[in-house]
Amino acid sequence: ALGKGCMVQDNQRAIDPAHDLGMTITASFMHHLPGETKEDRDMTAQFIDRNRGKCAVEGSYEYISFPGCTNYDGANPLEERMICRS
Repeated sequence: ALGKGCMVQDNQRAIDPAHDLGMTITASFMHHLPGETKEDRDMTAQFIDRNRGKCAVEGSYEYISFPGCTNYDGANPLEERMICRS
């Protein structure tokens, strides 16, 4: 959906040797990307579970498209989907 060209296997091939060398690994995840399915989200959850203890999850963020983005859906993210904390 984002065109990064990175597959789950690529990430796993980076995590395993880094963990074996004692490196600290952190990751952030995005969800609800355009075209993402429930199956995709389930696979992400499985990836996170499989790497528990190897990789710390620093954040999980919902994709929000803003005006000017390729996938902008016309919604006003400030009114419909963003939560601001005070």
